[in-house]
Amino acid sequence: MGFNRRTAMKAGLLTTAVSATGLNPARAQGTSRAAAVLTVQGEAATRTNIPVVRDRRASGGRYLALATKRKPSRAGWYATYVVHAPQPGVYALTAVATAPVEVPHTETTASYLQLSLNNGPFTETARSQPYWYESKPAWGDLSVLDLGELELRGGDNTLTFRVTEPTLLETGTAYALALDRFTLRRREGVELREVHADGDDTLSTYRYGEPASLTLSLNGRPDHPHRVLYTVVDYFGERVAEGYATIAAGETTAKVPLPQLPPGNYRVAASSADASDAGAVVGHFACLPALSATSGDANRFGVNVWATSLIPPPA
Repeated sequence: MGFNRRTAMKAGLLTTAVSATGLNPARAQGTSRAAAVLTVQGEAATRTNIPVVRDRRASGGRYLALATKRKPSRAGWYATYVVHAPQPGVYALTAVATAPVEVPHTETTASYLQLSLNNGPFTETARSQPYWYESKPAWGDLSVLDLGELELRGGDNTLTFRVTEPTLLETGTAYALALDRFTLRRREGVELREVHADGDDTLSTYRYGEPASLTLSLNGRPDHPHRVLYTVVDYFGERVAEGYATIAAGETTAKVPLPQLPPGNYRVAASSADASDAGAVVGHFACLPALSATSGDANRFGVNVWATSLIPPPA
């Protein structure tokens, strides 16, 4: 019996729950202030080193099309746009482009995108395969990609799309990206985006006896103080801390001191006291023992690896 890779992927991966993030381009024309929807054509970049090609299926009949094995300069393969936002706020970004992984309607893939807003640092749109797999088809090998949210200031904003790494194609590795257009839709209000404990940036850990706090983050800057309810439970589900935190108007984060907790794994749930918030945001952190693990000769932890057959004998 034959094995259909995409059918199996759809059956197995679409059951996975996932979440999101994003960006947008050149000065949009005819944008309604009430709608606060900005649509920019991919070929309308103010600066780019990516070729523009014609296709009657594309919005406006043209789009950006990158497909080369040639390495770019240090600036990468890029396209920079100026987006005029009639209102400041949080905007959801979607783009009609090629996805970085296979999707149900095509096996064509692209390089992962990096985005920079208002000359800030580039962030990579790194998401799991199930996240991209749910992207809806647009035309040809292009999909409607959800790239997350951006906080735009009122007036002109600079947005840059960049590719710096190749991807694997049928013809070998190459730098690849097709971009037809992208759209920014303004969201009303702000929402809680993340909650984590101070400590290691990637693992959210700290050691027992050290001062620790929770950091609560919004996806934009509120016009008024934003009140958040948080609850911390231990590994066994027992509530060990709870309370309210207020994120000041014009700020995006607030810190809340944590009580002295015993070493262990903890789960924290936070939700906005404002009924307009989308719901609870969940995070995890760990309080490690006060002493670090033993290292050196005193460390009796060992691993038996059978590798002799893989290592050639000495000459």
